[in-house]
Amino acid sequence: MTQEMLIIIVRIIAIILILIIAWTIIRIIQRTHLKQEKKSTQIHNDHSSLDESQIQKTSRLNPGFFGKNLSIPSAEELPNAPQADLPIAIMARYGCYFSGEDIQNLVKTFGLQRAPSGVFEMVNKNGRDILFTVLNIHQPGIFAENLDEMDAIEGILLVLQLPNGDDAVESYETFSAISKEMAELLDGRLCDFRRRPMGPKDLMQYRKAAEDFQIQFDEWLATHQRR
Repeated sequence: MTQEMLIIIVRIIAIILILIIAWTIIRIIQRTHLKQEKKSTQIHNDHSSLDESQIQKTSRLNPGFFGKNLSIPSAEELPNAPQADLPIAIMARYGCYFSGEDIQNLVKTFGLQRAPSGVFEMVNKNGRDILFTVLNIHQPGIFAENLDEMDAIEGILLVLQLPNGDDAVESYETFSAISKEMAELLDGRLCDFRRRPMGPKDLMQYRKAAEDFQIQFDEWLATHQRR
């Protein structure tokens, strides 16, 4: 084999390797875009995917939601009202955990109230309705009665349930801000329900979901009040 033929073969092999690398990069980019699209289109499904045992620990159409001055039926008489769940998890950093003392400090700092069901609740600004619920990341979502004796956990789950007696977007903005403050206090990471890290884009998708919900709820309420 001559030196010229050897050079040609080496060049052919180099071209083939370059094509393989380029094809691999294109496939990776395509898969990344596909995952992002699926995540965007499935966000509403993610909101409604909470385990039933956890959902039962939170409230639906909280007491007093409609107020005493509104001439519409009680929540029990309005079973078809739009509903939406926006869950945010706060996960401990890798290799770390949240102790009972950490949770106790969180409860005191943010004035959380313990519900009879064993979860904690952040009361809305009206002092009557629930802004969001705080659950143990482990099913069934409840916390030990004595937090000092609680086993260390990897995270907590915050659930904003709509409607909650206030504008959905305003509620979400407050929920998002408090979630970030809680994560900072715990030195944890904001994640979605499946424990995947959340960034600004994910939080904007949640805000869009709150906007969409408010539109649906306003339409539903207007229709109901005309009856």
